[in-house]
Amino acid sequence: MSTAPTIFTYIKSHVSILDIAQEYISLKKGGLYWKSCCPFHDEKTASFTISPHKDMFYCFGCHAHGDGIAFVAKIENCSPFQAAQIVVARFGIQLPENMSLSSADAQEKEKVYYEVCKQIAFWCNTQLKKSNDAKKYLQVRGCSDESIAQFLVGYFPTGARAIQTLFKDMQKHHLLPHDIMESHIVQESKTMLYSPFEDRIIFPIKDHVGRFCGFGGRVFREQDTRSKYYNSRENEHFNKGSLHFGLDGAKKAMQEKGTAFFVEGYTDCIAMAQAGYANTVATLGTACTIEHLKQIARYTHTLYIMYDSDKAGIQAVLRLVHLCWQVNVELFVVTLPPGHDPASLQVQGIPAQSFIEAAQDIFSFFVEQTSRSGLSTLAHKLELVQKILQVIKSIPEPLKQELLLQKTAQNFQLSYGTLRKELYKIPRKQGELEKTPVVISEPVSEIFSYSMLEKKLFCAIINNMSWCIKKNVNYIIDYVPAPLKTVLEQLRTMYQINENISFITFFDALTDHERQYVSALLLEQEELMDDVSFDHLFVQFQKKQWKNIVRSIQKKLAQAKRDGDTEKENKILHDFMILKEKLLT
Repeated sequence: MSTAPTIFTYIKSHVSILDIAQEYISLKKGGLYWKSCCPFHDEKTASFTISPHKDMFYCFGCHAHGDGIAFVAKIENCSPFQAAQIVVARFGIQLPENMSLSSADAQEKEKVYYEVCKQIAFWCNTQLKKSNDAKKYLQVRGCSDESIAQFLVGYFPTGARAIQTLFKDMQKHHLLPHDIMESHIVQESKTMLYSPFEDRIIFPIKDHVGRFCGFGGRVFREQDTRSKYYNSRENEHFNKGSLHFGLDGAKKAMQEKGTAFFVEGYTDCIAMAQAGYANTVATLGTACTIEHLKQIARYTHTLYIMYDSDKAGIQAVLRLVHLCWQVNVELFVVTLPPGHDPASLQVQGIPAQSFIEAAQDIFSFFVEQTSRSGLSTLAHKLELVQKILQVIKSIPEPLKQELLLQKTAQNFQLSYGTLRKELYKIPRKQGELEKTPVVISEPVSEIFSYSMLEKKLFCAIINNMSWCIKKNVNYIIDYVPAPLKTVLEQLRTMYQINENISFITFFDALTDHERQYVSALLLEQEELMDDVSFDHLFVQFQKKQWKNIVRSIQKKLAQAKRDGDTEKENKILHDFMILKEKLLT
């Protein structure tokens, strides 16, 4: 039986996303793309864009994104399988005999998928006991043996022998290699089987009813240059935007204590549980969504946010201000000491309770952080106040609005009456209360701050995938910002394995957030680039990054000298001289 992505790929190969979308909306051609007002949010200016040759859509207003099946699933408010059934029926697509989208088939696939995740979770936990390096890392991070057993933390070993051992052990549970391959925990390259989770600490993830549905893998060796985290590929059973790590074990404590704690990472969640806060959950490396908050609201109405104390953590909390009024949850922000997260507090033996007791309600935190950005001019002060009033206007309860208006007046030393008049000047959009506010995930909000040079080079490589090898673009991949770097690294790896890889196959292998900002950038950069233009921009980028390149080469040379690797040292110098001559010409 073919996997669900294979079925979806077959359907997409038989009907264009343009044909699918035109069943629902009117589109006009603009350059390489087709545009329309977005069907998923109210707007007057067309920001919804479709790329037929990339088989994807993206809205620059609400950031909705995906392929043709994702479009139908969103507009029909149904699952991907149901959306696929709609497309098959509407366009009369004849599926091969070995493919099926029937309900019974989907239920059987679901059952096998959960069982695969469960048995591999136990298998990885067993493998952890055989890896001293992995165990030592967890000890340094403060994870006790009891916590490792409770959360079933594991380790995925490396090499072909480990894959064969996994297959053999899974046969005891009546699971075949085919079943494991369909879950994408083990994948096939041109020449071998491998797992993207290999040599990573494994954190099994369960849904709210306790079914194992995916994994988070973290690198732990200092020399490991891969992305820090790798999560299971998203599917109908594993959606990072609605899953919490630890919820199945924390929900009872939430109900009993009437509160919950929200942290950023797996080890933070484990550390809080060890410290006695069993009512703690974590997101799966994503920004908090309205679905996350709705799930928490089923068990408690008081939520404490304990994100990292760095700038990214503060920004993540501030984004919650626009979500928290849509659910019946009171949010409080716990401010941790600079440089600390819940896990580091646990390791250093610093009690978290004093910081919890000093928590601020999220609006006070928002006002304080907003006012910290400075009130150097009257115009700036007015701008900040208007920003806060926009938030207050979105709150449906009049009593809350009144209380928050008073707090704002005190913080900015303004007249309450004046603020109240300004508030009522702000029009409320029709249907605003019923609509879920847009959630801009961290990767997408970051990429639009990158330079035009970085974005053009990124899109050029994605549009011409062979360049990641033929153009020797390591000097781009090594020095572009992290989200772009992660995608290009993955493209380079996949292309090295299979030079005939299609864009659709590459795009489907990305996480949801990666697909989101790849869609945004590709549809922002409409112009296709030729070799000469690319080489010119490549040289510009290298000149801009020259200091960083020199610094990196110096580190590599020093390491080669320490290792006594003369051959490597000579190659580094040789490559550096070629690069230098190229830039000077």
